[in-house]
Amino acid sequence: MQTGVFDASVITLSEAETVRIPSDKKIKAEVAVTNAGSQLYGHFYLDIFYADTLPDPEDDPADTYTLWLLEDEAHDKRYIYEHTLEAGASETWSGESPVAASTWSEGTKIDIGIVLRYSDPLGRRLYYLDVMKIADAVEIVAPEA
Repeated sequence: MQTGVFDASVITLSEAETVRIPSDKKIKAEVAVTNAGSQLYGHFYLDIFYADTLPDPEDDPADTYTLWLLEDEAHDKRYIYEHTLEAGASETWSGESPVAASTWSEGTKIDIGIVLRYSDPLGRRLYYLDVMKIADAVEIVAPEA
């Protein structure tokens, strides 16, 4: 596994304020991915981790991924195979299985952790492109009447 080989970034549009989600709904995170480097062709892996409290990212994104796998309370993902991400391009991706807000009690604020990984078309090498933690990204509230 290698880290920091590509200049890519993960951006979220709603990191500034906490999003309120009723407990009878599902949480679906959308992640804007921007390729700030050269064209990439291969397999992309977007992992979205949810927990009341996620640890802060480690210096090594691979270590962060492992840590969040152990600490998360829910996990969503999207794997995109044989895909081209052009230099300078931005795409918005979301997980394939939104998480039930009822996983947490009302009033709970949830952290979200995002990890973007990439492998070459043959899957020989795995690169960790970026990680991001958004503290208190979601608050679970009572269902709407």
